[in-house]
Amino acid sequence: MTYAPDYPQEEYDSEPPFEMDSSEPPDDARFLDEAPEEYDYEPEPFYAAPAPGQAALPGFEAPPPEPPKEWSWLEARFVGLEQHDAGGNLSGYEVGCVDLYANTVTGDLGGSFLRVQAFGPDDVEQAEGLFNRLNGYAYDKELAAYDLPDLAEKPPRRSPCGKTWPRRSGAV
Repeated sequence: MTYAPDYPQEEYDSEPPFEMDSSEPPDDARFLDEAPEEYDYEPEPFYAAPAPGQAALPGFEAPPPEPPKEWSWLEARFVGLEQHDAGGNLSGYEVGCVDLYANTVTGDLGGSFLRVQAFGPDDVEQAEGLFNRLNGYAYDKELAAYDLPDLAEKPPRRSPCGKTWPRRSGAV
């Protein structure tokens, strides 16, 4: 059922029907490549990059330079480290991921340490627990060694009991 207001038919017919404009199409001068001389507007330049000294907007940074072709990914592992101060006293523990690269021409090794979490000197059990959970999570999810650095860089989430757990893929 359709609804139609109760208006007299005369009100519908009072408006003339639409007719196409029969005027000529616009001339080519309307679509100029350059503005006429009497046009005094000077457009402002558009900068695709930030001004010198200004930080780039997030997501618009220049891509990192390509690594030299002779460097190749080698290995990644979760590790637990003891931290010592200048006097040799134990100052804490760290759990992180070591990401190693090798130069296939010279045989040099390089790498980075991606820290997951630091612990105080009395928290060895918590450090071991996180180390074991990370390795267990990687094993359960069947992650390859090259996936471990990505897991180490994800922000941790807190469980209800206060322990830190690795973030599940696809979790928000």
